[in-house]
Amino acid sequence: MSGEALRLAPLAILLLQATSVLCRIAFEKLTDVDFSGTAYYTVRNLSLYECQGWCREEPDCQAASFSFVLNPLTPVQETRCLLQNDTQANNPMATPQRSVNTYYMVKLQVRSESVCLRPWAFERVPGKALRGLDNAIIYTSTKEACLAACLNEVIHDREYEY
Repeated sequence: MSGEALRLAPLAILLLQATSVLCRIAFEKLTDVDFSGTAYYTVRNLSLYECQGWCREEPDCQAASFSFVLNPLTPVQETRCLLQNDTQANNPMATPQRSVNTYYMVKLQVRSESVCLRPWAFERVPGKALRGLDNAIIYTSTKEACLAACLNEVIHDREYEY
């Protein structure tokens, strides 16, 4: 390697480190809906936080479907956590099925340092849109890029149109 190339190599590594932003795991929550997908693991009687933790730690998990049964006769709530390694939730043309007492958590890889440690960073309400409240319009190519851009701005409500 020439002397010129050796002097430039540390500079190139420094530039790569400065421009890279690690992907952080965040979740998008949907309430009372479920998407078709391939469930590979089922656990009963966990909390929503524990269910989401399993999905966060499992590299293959793309979504977690958490359902619960309210039983007024017993003080214990019956829950079921389904981990999915394939989900239609990422398909903009997919229609969710109505599912009472269900939280559907989609695992996202977001390129932002601003992902906080909340159970979910985003909430999607299918068929609904916020109108007339746009403070900024950010053009991106993917939903994840839009979410990352919104996390880096001081914006309270986010909207992504497919």
